[in-house]
Amino acid sequence: MADTTINTLKTHLIIQNQNKLILKDVFRHDLNLILCRKDGEPMPKSSLFDAFERILKRAEIKVFAYTFLTHTYEVLLMDGSNQITADVYTHVSNKIKKKNTEQVNLRLNDVFK
Repeated sequence: MADTTINTLKTHLIIQNQNKLILKDVFRHDLNLILCRKDGEPMPKSSLFDAFERILKRAEIKVFAYTFLTHTYEVLLMDGSNQITADVYTHVSNKIKKKNTEQVNLRLNDVFK
């Protein structure tokens, strides 16, 4: 995971814990969500997609189909769980992952300055 992502999540956790303290029993502690509304309720999928698109645009990353993410996720799952796939694709997957992580880190550093 990119350093910028880790730092952003740590900051988000601090803010979320503050909301928990302020809202006490009103906060939905039982759901234990990371991405949620201020009161801990689930965030609508459309809000998450909209926020994701805004971040990509601010980072000047070309917006692509969300199915790309699901396909990438599936490939990575297969890479980790299927020995044949792992033997064939691991070297390619690692090179792509390293390159993409470096590019995302650079862009996110600019976005979250």
